[in-house]
Amino acid sequence: MVYTFSAVDVKEYISSGILESVVLGFASDQERQEVSCLMHIYPEIKTEMMAIEIAFEKMAFDTAVKPAAEMKARVLSSISKEKQLPSEKQEYTEETKIVQMAGTSATSEVNPWKWVAAASVVLFIGAASLWITTNNQSNALSDQLAAARKEQIENAEVLTAMKIEQERTNSIQAVLTEKSTKNIKMAGMPKDPTASVKIMWSDNENKAVMLAENITAPPTDMQYQLWAIADGKPVSLGIFDYDEVTNMTDPFEVSMNNISAFAITMEKRGGSPVPTMENMIVMGAVNS
Repeated sequence: MVYTFSAVDVKEYISSGILESVVLGFASDQERQEVSCLMHIYPEIKTEMMAIEIAFEKMAFDTAVKPAAEMKARVLSSISKEKQLPSEKQEYTEETKIVQMAGTSATSEVNPWKWVAAASVVLFIGAASLWITTNNQSNALSDQLAAARKEQIENAEVLTAMKIEQERTNSIQAVLTEKSTKNIKMAGMPKDPTASVKIMWSDNENKAVMLAENITAPPTDMQYQLWAIADGKPVSLGIFDYDEVTNMTDPFEVSMNNISAFAITMEKRGGSPVPTMENMIVMGAVNS
């Protein structure tokens, strides 16, 4: 398999199995040249190539089968039992060179260890091919497992978000359905004459929620601040962002006595210890 890219996806290229093919000698000349070139361009490919070579070398040693100690003696014994051709009487001096003729089985020395080595190479190639297959399967299973874990985490996050939203809705409903809850409408002031905000307050539970039917979004450096007028004095009930007010606030504490009115002012982000009267947005009286 030859990859031709203007820019190589290194991870995909490594996982394709071409590096293992080159190490085992299965690759074509073009593939070997391609890998050699890319090793100079991408250090990751060179590092992976070296790791594969080391892994295969280790595998060859780990899976090598050592012949039994008595095998050599058994082979030599078998050779000695073979009928030998008579040799001509000839004297050889020390300088005489003895040349063995290739292909003459009768006078050739048999080397059984050569065939053991060849068998080991065959076993090694088979084991290496199996390693490539199982390694690719392992990578595929790892990717599938990672995707399943990601999906499981996402599902868990969705479930958690749903539970939180359900708890929030239940807490709002508890305030709205409480028998002592008062519905107080705060009308727009000169700063925002079209504004209209409702506050639902349960004096039995000392809880309230708020919803803006219409209100102008404040500048980014400003926030809304809700006030209760209790015993004739303004008491801060908290600061709110635009999206909180327009989507129904979470229940908040309202535990003062003798509350006669509620009001909202626009204050610098973080709130103010006292209301800025010229920035009052809405105000509404509490009906007895």
